[in-house]
Amino acid sequence: MKIAFVVTATGAYFDHFFDDLARSILERAFPSHDVSVLCLTDRSPPARAGVRFARIERLGWPFDSLLKFHRIRTAYAEIDADYLFCIDADMLVVREFGSTVLESPLCAVVHPSFYNRTSLATFETDPISTAFVPRDRRRCYYQGCLFGGKRHAFASMIDAIALSIEADLSRAVIAVWHDESHLNKFASENAILALDPGYAYLAARDVDFPGTAKVLHLHKENDRLRGERSSIDVASILDPSGEGVDTDLFRRLLNVQVARLSEEQRRRTSESRTIMDPWRDRIARLRSRNEAR
Repeated sequence: MKIAFVVTATGAYFDHFFDDLARSILERAFPSHDVSVLCLTDRSPPARAGVRFARIERLGWPFDSLLKFHRIRTAYAEIDADYLFCIDADMLVVREFGSTVLESPLCAVVHPSFYNRTSLATFETDPISTAFVPRDRRRCYYQGCLFGGKRHAFASMIDAIALSIEADLSRAVIAVWHDESHLNKFASENAILALDPGYAYLAARDVDFPGTAKVLHLHKENDRLRGERSSIDVASILDPSGEGVDTDLFRRLLNVQVARLSEEQRRRTSESRTIMDPWRDRIARLRSRNEAR
């Protein structure tokens, strides 16, 4: 079987992470299959075995992440694979993937922070966004760092999510967790194989789950990689008693932070309509095809 991993790695994400990730994918992910990597990047790296590069423009955060579905769709016709995965640049494959991963049309990794704690998961709760998930559909929360599917199922998912994101952007709306929110909206309405958190294991996070770590989610300094300053004072959420984190206080502060973040994103979106210009014709065709079904 031909399996392709698609990675979006611009700026420092390419410089710090891509080489190790690509090597780990080719050596460990599916050693019994024909595996390749497609990297969407603003860099101009030399050619290497098993890896192909496609040039994209760096848009900055959060658009590099939010618009990855559109970019994958643009490159989709050039990907020769029976099964495709989208994987974040700041990850590292450490063990072979399970064979059952390829048996379902679509799969995605359960978010380690919300494994068996779906009631705490950060679904989009604002009905203004197309990523809104009603409470009765919040059954499993997936992390947007790793997902995949058989070729045609993957293409249908990419089409659907791209349309949802475009609908939000046309109204200057950005979902609370960007592309991840839209992935979870799609998952709430479609059958997806849930991969255990071992496929997105962060060693610094104390999460109890069955299974072995297969993919590490590496530590990254977002502010340095994005060139932005942090506005979160971690110490302020600690319980003064010293007995750990005050969960209620943490959630209140997080909600305030997310509200401020969303407002800033919406401001930036309204000032950045031209970002979507390269995809407007494509999205129009996708919408027409979707409505014709």
